[in-house]
Amino acid sequence: MKLSKFSSVTHKWLGLVLGIQVVLWFVSGVVMTWFDIELIRSEHNIREYEQTPIQVNEERVSLNQALSVVNGVVVGTQIKYLGEDLVYQFSRKSDVAVLVDAITGEKISPISDTRALSLAIRDFAGDGRPTGATLLNETGIEYRGPLPIWYVDMKDKEETHLYINPNTGRGTPK
Repeated sequence: MKLSKFSSVTHKWLGLVLGIQVVLWFVSGVVMTWFDIELIRSEHNIREYEQTPIQVNEERVSLNQALSVVNGVVVGTQIKYLGEDLVYQFSRKSDVAVLVDAITGEKISPISDTRALSLAIRDFAGDGRPTGATLLNETGIEYRGPLPIWYVDMKDKEETHLYINPNTGRGTPK
């Protein structure tokens, strides 16, 4: 009889705990489908740009000259605009990209806080203005991607934060 009573009470409490868990899963699922994921990720605050074609006759250093400032094994190359500047982006086997100014041949990565701020201002479509850029070297509560990363708080009503990769200049909102 004692075993029967114990298993009955245990069954009821486990049922209650598991039932509450299922209800919480259901409610959180409804909330996640209710809100647009782009709104949660602040993707609506990213300014859209038309791709600017690179002119063939544009003055720039040769690929070999740009490669001369890159250490390590290069596994990929692209030429692109970083803000208004034309740059070579070299992907390396070490998984850390290197940016080289295509006009001067100067290595510009990791990018400075000033450049990170200007990229954040250029790419942000919201109302806020940044107060500064902070280089994060430790994983925080919000950002769980590769480090280091520039953190820029946009001081807008949505509390948008931008994260700028110091090696590629590419930004992500949060």
